[in-house]
Amino acid sequence: MKQQNINVYVRVRPPPKNKQQCLYSIENNKRMLFDVPKEHASYLINNTKEHFEFNFENCFDQPTTQDSIFDTVAKPTLDSALSGFNGTIFAYGQTGSGKTFTMTGGAGRFSDRGIIPRTLQYLFQTVKKRTDYTHQVHVSYLEIYNDNAYDLLSETDENKPSRDVQLNRVYLREDSDGNLHLKNLSAHVAN
Repeated sequence: MKQQNINVYVRVRPPPKNKQQCLYSIENNKRMLFDVPKEHASYLINNTKEHFEFNFENCFDQPTTQDSIFDTVAKPTLDSALSGFNGTIFAYGQTGSGKTFTMTGGAGRFSDRGIIPRTLQYLFQTVKKRTDYTHQVHVSYLEIYNDNAYDLLSETDENKPSRDVQLNRVYLREDSDGNLHLKNLSAHVAN
């Protein structure tokens, strides 16, 4: 198993209708270049710089499929986890940038399934084929919102209306050995 570092990917979301489209280009699927003329920058950024370049492990342009995202980002992470290494996929971005679509997918078409449903399918297919190990799968679902973490699979009172449901807050703790733990995060056995 090769040593891996943190990999950062970017996905370009199609712009909403009637919105100014950002002018960008992608070089070798690894570098994004932006040119923002000064006359258009006043409401976008507080900067006089016109040219921006950012390097990533991979850049996914607008027509990239959910399947391609899974194969490039999630599948290697999952294979590594099945070999005993920790792996995390973390979606970050402003509201409306496409995090939920990338992670959970769209409801309209089966091909729009996101990373989470594809990961679960791949995980159980792989575990079923591997007879050299005994596996037990636990599922947790954590949301970080406004610097607070919440357990999205916590037990709730089913008699309360959904607007009154209080999700369990999750807290990051470090033990005396330097190991990090997520206090109050539930883990459910998945078969």
